Amino acid sequence: MDINEAYTRITGRDHRSAVGSLPPLPLDEGSAILIAARKHGVWAGEFASRHWDGQATMLSLTLSSVFDDHGGLSHFVGTFTDITQLKETEKQLRTMAHFDALTGLPNRVLFSDRLHQSMAQARRQGYQLAVIYIDLDHFKPVNDAFGHDAGDGLLIELARRMRATLREEDTLARLGGDEFAAIVVNVADEPTLQALLSRLLITVSEPVWVADHSVEVSASLGYTLYPQDVEMDGDQLLRQADQAMYRAKRDGKNRYCKFSDSGT
Repeated sequence: MDINEAYTRITGRDHRSAVGSLPPLPLDEGSAILIAARKHGVWAGEFASRHWDGQATMLSLTLSSVFDDHGGLSHFVGTFTDITQLKETEKQLRTMAHFDALTGLPNRVLFSDRLHQSMAQARRQGYQLAVIYIDLDHFKPVNDAFGHDAGDGLLIELARRMRATLREEDTLARLGGDEFAAIVVNVADEPTLQALLSRLLITVSEPVWVADHSVEVSASLGYTLYPQDVEMDGDQLLRQADQAMYRAKRDGKNRYCKFSDSGT
């Protein structure tokens, strides 16, 4: 029936093209929005739309029913706001809060959340999972010799390789510096897991080209399994894997060790 200037600015549709046609909103006759607005008198929410030029937008809409003197529905009045930039900012903040800026891997916060969820799923479905702590060997000399940009490039490449070695359903996170952690779900048996650990050691130890030089590092891995005889939380499992990793360091590096109460 009518629009204002803000409608044109947000949608790209002028008065001539807009009046007499449906707005760029999910408002066909059978839509849940119209059904709710008729029933309750108002509907409010967010949804995806498109500008006249095809650009995707996010809108926040309030749609109100207007009734005539006899109580019958006359028409609707809708007010909406373009919240595209707000949603993009929220997405960026979520990314910053949960993902490592350098490698794009989950950070410690997201790792902890995924570990909690994976433990609950393991209990429900009756399978084992493994928590692996990964620490690079001889990483500092690369930084010292070639600079931090080279070190960053090395971390990015090794993160990519390790992520490709794991399955899609597993999680690899960067905890900070040259330390990583992984969650391997639905572990069939320890030989299968240990074969995966061996592949991780191999993929880390392969040469990486950084700062016009071929550099090589290795990794020390520690792992623990869940569930155990005594109930554990995620932090305890990560500490167990960390302790096992330090044992691998002490035993000569470039190897993996399993956590045990008596052995670490």
